Amino acid sequence: MLSRDEKRRLAEIERGLTESDPAFAEVLRTGRRPSRARAAAVRAGWFLGALLLVLGLVTVTFSLVFWSVVAFACTVGAHVSHKERASRE
Repeated sequence: MLSRDEKRRLAEIERGLTESDPAFAEVLRTGRRPSRARAAAVRAGWFLGALLLVLGLVTVTFSLVFWSVVAFACTVGAHVSHKERASRE
């Protein structure tokens, strides 16, 4: 067990860490690091969908427009499922 003074000092350290670097404090609190790969994949999905949509509209090709919608839907699905999973943890 920690003494009252040790608990107080630990709380002070925790507050200082949270104020100085909230992202690092969150990693320590949850034990999970934010995924840069997931963020990059979401950005790539949006980019691919936008590119296919523009190409489909310029060339008047229905299949490109269709696949842009599919890319957008998959990207939204991945983003929403990640947010739901993160909120449960």
